[in-house]
Amino acid sequence: MAVLDKERGVIVLRVAYDGPPFSGKTTTVRALAEGLGVEVVTPGEANGRTLFFDYADYIGGIFEGRRIRCQIVSVPGQTVLRERRLALLDSADVIVFVADMRESAAEKSFALLEEVREDFLGRSPPVGIILQANKRDAATSLPLASIRARLSDGPVAITQTVATTGEGVRETFVFAIRVALDRVRAIGGTRGLTEQAPAIDDASDLLESIAGLGPGEADHSPGQPVADARSPEPSDEPTPPALGPSEGPALDAEPPKVLPFRPDPAMPGGLLWPPVEGRALLHEVHQLGLVATPTERGSWSASGEGWRFHSRHDALFDTLDAGRRALIEWARSHSALLDELSPDRVLLLSESEGGHRLWQLVRQRLSVAEELSALSGAPDVTPLALSDRLCDVAERLDRCLRRWPDAGLPCTRWTVSLDLHGRTLFAGLMPPPGQTTRRTPEVRSALIRELQALVLMLGDARVDLEVVAALIRQRASSLSTDAPIRLLEEALGEVVAA
Repeated sequence: MAVLDKERGVIVLRVAYDGPPFSGKTTTVRALAEGLGVEVVTPGEANGRTLFFDYADYIGGIFEGRRIRCQIVSVPGQTVLRERRLALLDSADVIVFVADMRESAAEKSFALLEEVREDFLGRSPPVGIILQANKRDAATSLPLASIRARLSDGPVAITQTVATTGEGVRETFVFAIRVALDRVRAIGGTRGLTEQAPAIDDASDLLESIAGLGPGEADHSPGQPVADARSPEPSDEPTPPALGPSEGPALDAEPPKVLPFRPDPAMPGGLLWPPVEGRALLHEVHQLGLVATPTERGSWSASGEGWRFHSRHDALFDTLDAGRRALIEWARSHSALLDELSPDRVLLLSESEGGHRLWQLVRQRLSVAEELSALSGAPDVTPLALSDRLCDVAERLDRCLRRWPDAGLPCTRWTVSLDLHGRTLFAGLMPPPGQTTRRTPEVRSALIRELQALVLMLGDARVDLEVVAALIRQRASSLSTDAPIRLLEEALGEVVAA
């Protein structure tokens, strides 16, 4: 929906507030408008329920030399008004999903959010989604860790609010604008925008565009009249105050110098990849409070809470331009291997040590080595289950050793992982772009080495390894001597004999 209105000198963005009925959308928009000092227009209500939308218009901040005009819109939550809701969401540059996170209402919110994620995160470029966990003052509100666990399969940032008091509302809005601008950058910045006045310029235009959608009976319920919310023409008069430092740095601010490093979700756009999903993941990592510190070898590292940060010793650049060129090169390298990489990865450039440092942030996944270790130590594991898993891992390692080294991806028992659908993924840190492994390994010897290391981990297995070895021997009897399962048989036989 974003357009470049050259006549007024503004970039026009739309922030849509979505969510189930009674989750706090209208309360949020009104609290936000009060804090911004702008008017809210609500064309119609019935028993406290929005029939069309709540609308506010705000100008503040600068992007690529242009002022930013934000059309703030809430959508109706009633099922019978689904057509109106979808029409309003379809024009959004970012969606703030307002969710009642009390135990009694959370499931309804999660179900609706899943529908929104499937539609809008799949677009190109994706429309960012922020989960505004509302009603956090309630005694039965779900813990943040529980909410995050339900969103583990997609990049959705979580903020916490009490809309009735305005707590967290403005901070969420600031973050939403950053995500919307990331989407603009993904299409080429202002050069990629359509140059025109917005087709929907005020609340009256918006009402006219959706008035024919949905049932008609409720539309005649009394409500507030439509006021003129048209954005003022550019002039020398002061615009509403820009979002202040208490809500985070201004939209164009440079990231602060931070030593040691902690991911900052308010960092300027253009310094992270992927632009929309990356900021959502960055927001999640920031909330964990992890801090990276230097290692003896000159690199920087941190891990915990399911994430790993890393910056190579040679990933420090003297100038911002040099850092950006490296970021672009790394992003291209990642994009070329997306089908092989584990999900939830972020590249970012931060100010550090008098220059700019390039970072990888990767959500940690269990490697096949860690999975086998856990399985072998489980009290209910059977010889058949363990032998099946060992054979599967041997075949996967063999396939990865045949294709990953040529792409520069090191293949070891610690870098191979599986997703929920059984796909084999690279779960380690990416090597520098264009760097192949030091020496392309001979597949057979590399596989033997990895399998020997894996079976040595089974010393504390809770099953009879002789039975496991016999089951694998039976499967390997008709295979060639170079087959992965035959090599596994040899490795396991050595462990049993020892």
